[in-house]
Amino acid sequence: MNAPNARTPWPPRVWLALVAPVFFLGLCVSLASAWHHLVGGLDWAAANAAANQAPVVPVSAGFGMTALFTWMMARKDGLSLAALGWQRPTPGDVAVGVGAAAVLMALNAALLYPLVQQAQPSFDPTLGSLSLPAALWMMTIAAASEDTLFRGYAFTTLQARRGTVAATVITTVFYAPLGGGQGWALVLWAVWFGVVLCALRVWRRSLWTVGITHVLVALGPKVLSLV
Repeated sequence: MNAPNARTPWPPRVWLALVAPVFFLGLCVSLASAWHHLVGGLDWAAANAAANQAPVVPVSAGFGMTALFTWMMARKDGLSLAALGWQRPTPGDVAVGVGAAAVLMALNAALLYPLVQQAQPSFDPTLGSLSLPAALWMMTIAAASEDTLFRGYAFTTLQARRGTVAATVITTVFYAPLGGGQGWALVLWAVWFGVVLCALRVWRRSLWTVGITHVLVALGPKVLSLV
């Protein structure tokens, strides 16, 4: 199915989808905190800390709900997964994704992550508190959900109505603050990363390229720290 006509007004479903991650992540983390408080007997401060220290279940659940909600909104707008960018990948899509990830990982390691850590010393790109299987599970779900929403449904819909620049700006503005809990420096990094992912989306017209780049960049420091 094709993207909606550019002359149609912006549907409220796009805006609902763009705020969905904040709602679902907040809901799942709150439920995890309540569990630690009611079942574990911790006070609320300790319960919140426990939920944040063991993020795999609430974060995975929150992003899983976000992906499902995005798919529901996309279907209401007549968009298939292929129309969002999840069509069958080509060897070029995979090669570009891997190559872009390698370049971005090198740039992050040499320049950007040290700058983030100077501003936010607690930032740990290696996800040291998580095992490799836990990090792989959580970050893959998070990246797939984010890309389906921001670089898929929202980008496709907004690009058809207001053009590529507006779609890039709007989706990045909603995407970047998801890392706000780890400090403003990481939010600025996420702005840059979001723009790069949108550029890959425009170039290859494939979410496979975007998703491969996203997952490899997210998990690269973790894997390299274990080598």
